[in-house]
Amino acid sequence: IMAPVIIFCFLPFYRRLGIISIYEFLEMRFDSGLRKLGSASFAIFQLARMGIVILLPALALSAVTGWDVKYCIIAMGVLSTIYTVLGGIEAVIWTDVIQTIVLIGGALIAFFIIVGEVDGGFSTIYSEAARQSKFEMVNTDWKFISGIDTIWVIILGGIFAQILSYGTDQAVVQRYLTTPTEKEAAKAIWTNALLSVPVSVLFFGVGTALFVYYQQQPANLEPISQIDQIFPHFILHQMPAGLAGLVIAGVFAAAMSSLDSSMHSIATAFTTDFLSKGRDSDSILRLAKLITLILGVLGTVSALYIASQDSKNLWDTLMGYVGLILGTLGGLFTLAIFTNRTASVHAWIGVGV
Repeated sequence: IMAPVIIFCFLPFYRRLGIISIYEFLEMRFDSGLRKLGSASFAIFQLARMGIVILLPALALSAVTGWDVKYCIIAMGVLSTIYTVLGGIEAVIWTDVIQTIVLIGGALIAFFIIVGEVDGGFSTIYSEAARQSKFEMVNTDWKFISGIDTIWVIILGGIFAQILSYGTDQAVVQRYLTTPTEKEAAKAIWTNALLSVPVSVLFFGVGTALFVYYQQQPANLEPISQIDQIFPHFILHQMPAGLAGLVIAGVFAAAMSSLDSSMHSIATAFTTDFLSKGRDSDSILRLAKLITLILGVLGTVSALYIASQDSKNLWDTLMGYVGLILGTLGGLFTLAIFTNRTASVHAWIGVGV
């Protein structure tokens, strides 16, 4: 729904500015303090996100290998940091292409294996999921009801989520700023928009099929400490070894794709917004690689910290960070782009509120 808005409003606007870090625009529009605040807020959010993204595949690796989850976290952090430091944005883009193929392939294999394990197959999964209200993802009441996810919540939440992602997230914006032309960038945005629906349905389908499977086979579900360990548990105990390896590769592909983007985007924004003044391009590049290395360490430490906490659902934890930090950035950029009469003092008041 939001793809045309992104393509006709945000895309030409950012490309016309000729900037590297999108937070440079906040200084052009308001002042340097808001630029630094925006860049720092983005970095904090991405570090928290990196911790969760490292932890999720580490849980899967721990379940499959029997290694302590701490060692799996360290292995994930080291691998993703090395190839991001060595390859830069080109490595990020091309590895993301390969990882996306592996990710979708792994999810498809997992889905069909789970369907084959369920008595009655797909029809049983569909009927049982419908009986358990798994397809009732939104209350279709058009009224504003406190505490209930009505259709208004889904529509407004989806719109603002896309604005946050494509308008204030350096990790996303830098991708359509690196394309040769605006037309190529628009094509990439449309491709992402059209593919996101079937891919999302696939991943939710895997979760729904798992739910029905363990409804039929509760004895196969040993007591686990986290909801996020259910899928790795199925991979370990129910899948053939070779296929299990491919699905695990898909889990890792999803994580590595997110990690390299986070590290590269933070390094780009931080060097541009805080350290580039008075430096030549070679020294900035060296600084960016050093910062990427430091970010890999900090992201790994973040994952180790989150692993030590009693977090039952890592997705809910991530969404809490999104609302806390990116909500403010979204309001700030919307104010900057679509209004002419507001000054920096008004923006600071909005951030404070």
